[in-house]
Order: sequence, then C-alpha cells, then structure tokens
Amino acid sequence: MMKLAEYLESVEKFGIKLGLAQTTELMTRAGYCTEQGRKPHFIHLAGSNGKGSTGAMLQKALIAAGKKVGFYTSPHLAAYNERIRVNGEMISDDKLEEEFQQLFIHAEEMKKDGKFVTYFEFTTILALGCFLHCNVDFIIWETGMGGRFDSTNIIMPEASVITNIALEHCQYLGDTLEKIAFEKGGIIKENTPVFCGIMPSCAREVLKNIAAEKNAPFTAVTEEFPLISRENMCQKLRTPSGEVSLALGGNMQRKNFTLVYSILEYLSWKFELDLTVMLGAMSHVSWPGRFQLLADGTVLDGGHNPDGVAALCQGLKEFFPGEKFTFVFASFEDKDTAQCIKLLLPLAHKFCFVPLAYSHRPSCSTERLTELADGFPHVETYASLDEYLQKKSNSDARQVVCGSLYLLGEYFNATKLEGLKII
Repeated sequence: MMKLAEYLESVEKFGIKLGLAQTTELMTRAGYCTEQGRKPHFIHLAGSNGKGSTGAMLQKALIAAGKKVGFYTSPHLAAYNERIRVNGEMISDDKLEEEFQQLFIHAEEMKKDGKFVTYFEFTTILALGCFLHCNVDFIIWETGMGGRFDSTNIIMPEASVITNIALEHCQYLGDTLEKIAFEKGGIIKENTPVFCGIMPSCAREVLKNIAAEKNAPFTAVTEEFPLISRENMCQKLRTPSGEVSLALGGNMQRKNFTLVYSILEYLSWKFELDLTVMLGAMSHVSWPGRFQLLADGTVLDGGHNPDGVAALCQGLKEFFPGEKFTFVFASFEDKDTAQCIKLLLPLAHKFCFVPLAYSHRPSCSTERLTELADGFPHVETYASLDEYLQKKSNSDARQVVCGSLYLLGEYFNATKLEGLKII
C-alpha cells in the first residue's frame, strides 16, 4: 500500500505548475466543498515575507477567543506535519495517513486521465480535508508562492491578506514589484475585505486598484506601532487599544503585528470576538525559525530573500548592538544570494557556508557562496551542515543560522531541537 511520504517523493518531480484547474478538480472529486459565510471561515494569506508569522499571530488570537483553528503553511522545518496544524498542534501521523488514503484514490483517477497532480496541489487539498474532518471554525490559509494561480486560490475567504511585496520568484511572478503585486493580488475576491501590510507605495497602489475593481474594502497599514520597551525577545508596543506585549522579536514582527491588529479589529466586529482577549494572546505567540533565539545564544532565521535578510540584519543590530556574528549560511541557486550576502557582510565575523541537502532543487555551491563573499577573509566551507556541526570551532561570535528555511529544517533535525509546537 502506498504511503504518504512515498507518494510525495514521487510527485516532487512534477515541479511547479501554476493554475487552479487540477486543484479544483481534485477538491471536487474528493467532495470537499466550502462556502463563504459558513464555517470554516478562511483567512487567505499571500505576500513575499511574513506570511507564517502573521498566520501564527492570527491563529493564537483566534484560539484565545475560543475558536478551533486550522493553519496551513509551508515549507516545513523538520516534519511535514508542521504544514497542517489544528489549534497549533501538528496533525498526527495516523490522521495524516488516513486522510492521504482517501485522497490518493482521486489523484490516481486523475492520473488515468493524464492529469498528474503536483506536490503542492495534492498537499493543499490534503490539508483542506484534514481541516474539514476536524470541524474547525477558522482556517488560516497560506499561499505557497504567488496568489493568482496559487493552488490555495480555490476558496472564498472572509478576508484576503497580503503581508508585503518584495522581489522574489521573478521567473514565475515577474521582475518588478508591480508585477509581483499583481500576482499576489490575485487572491483578492469580489466584495471581500483585503488587508495589506507595510510595503512600497508602487506595490500598494496595484493592490488598491485591484480591490477597487472588485469592490473589495481595502485597508492598508503604512507604519508600525511604536516600540515602548523590550525585554529579551518580547516587545511592548503602543496600539490604539493600549499597550500590547508581542513575544516575537525584531522590526519585521512589529510590522507584521501592525497588520494583524487591523485584521483582528475586523474579525472582532464581524464574528463578535473579544479584541482585548485576542491582543492579550500576543504575549504567548511563537513561530519557530523566524528570528528565534536559542538557549545557547544561537539565532535561527529563515529569511531567504534580500527583504527577509535585511529584516534579520536590522533585528541583529537592534537586539545585539555592536556584535559581529558567525553566519552559517546556505541558499538555493535561484535566490538573489549575492544581495543577501552583501547585506550580511558588515555584520560578519565569519561565514560558514554549507550546501542544502534538498535534492529536488539546485543548491548554491559553497564555491559560489565564497565568490559572492567578495574576498571576505574569514570564510569556511563544509560539505554539509552535519560536517559543520561536527567540526565547528568554538568562537566568541554569536552563531546565526540563516539563508533558507530548508537549512533551518536540517538544523532542527540534526540538533534534535524541540520547539516546533506553536500553541
């Protein structure tokens, strides 16, 4: 009998295929029907960075308000189950396998008709089935790469959310901020509120115009809430509702929370939820791998494009002023790695470059990474993250593991770190 892990490995080879026809057909064959205005209520997230953190905050708030919440996100760090959570708990292996066996039948029927379902198409409908059978009230529904043709764009949400816009996946989404904003803005639906985070004005205008064409109420935040004080990774912010403690560190998370606040205001009105209770939950929110500080002082950050790495650098300077860092870094070949390393150079004590173990997508070689470091005198290269962890020298410089969420996943697995639970 085919198992989920074996099946997902087999469909990786079909790569990325933009479009909704196959996802819609698989959903229809499985009988997974949803309707706007009835539960589960979807909150659809798109954006270049910050989707996961924004979703984690929304999840925490809705759980605090007494709702049962599904959260679909990608990629995972250490285990596939992380992508499908109910009230913060990863879906169990048994439940996942049970749902897989039901959906696999329909995917195989489609294959007989010459329709080969991709990894993301299948996993999106797998997640939907899990949530429907768990009878959740809300689903935080995160896009994979784009928006308009993303597999998740098959539902009618209660709100569409676009966290920010930065240059990424240019070969698929376009080579300007305006083109990328147009693709992300494809999740905006007729007469459905849309919330936009802090982003360049040229991108915001594109989204505003799409919303106007679809008669979608448009809310955009343009500046983060002021920082009152900070203790370790917890930040206290000034909001229209008073002081709010946010248990996620860094400037990027302040920006994300400012967007979340506007969404929570809307949800509190629309569904008669207690805004004070939801805001109070921010003091306990967590999201692994995003400016995460470990007990030994190591920082883990999954920023994988210049916008994300710039946020990492700003956070490092804010939380550890004057320090230089040992950057353990890896990246995929199709990323703007040159700009990412350029941003890290002023803060570097040393670079330790490793390749990524993920076999379905070319990793940037350590030779290329060394070249991009532009003559920086303190560079070490390793054949793998495991080799680095075995051979790394003791250093006074704080270790920062960054460049890719896939690298963080390897780090979680190699070091047996706990902490992937986010309730």
